[in-house]
Amino acid sequence: MNIVVLSNVSEAQAPARLRNFQKLGLPFPLISNSGPKGPFVKALASRVSGPVFFIDDIPMHHASVAEGSPDVFRIHLIGDERLKPLLPATPHAHLRAETWREADAFIRARLAEAV
Repeated sequence: MNIVVLSNVSEAQAPARLRNFQKLGLPFPLISNSGPKGPFVKALASRVSGPVFFIDDIPMHHASVAEGSPDVFRIHLIGDERLKPLLPATPHAHLRAETWREADAFIRARLAEAV
């Protein structure tokens, strides 16, 4: 399984973001992006076989990914409780997960179906 973090942070902010992930025990590569995430997700998805998952809290990124990569499973997860009332559910996600555990169960089920 390959995990990549695609984050809309500037090149200058990327090292600090990467350190934060590493402190949390998440030693995954970080790709800096700006704007819609769909084109970059499409490029990443084209390089792998098997299921691809996109997890994000921003509805417009789900729309962007859905447009260019309809086969990518999209999970709308808002980790910060303060933001949940501010961000509407998106019709472009396959799942609006309330917890990481719920997202994990969805991912595991899709991976099992792909075997």
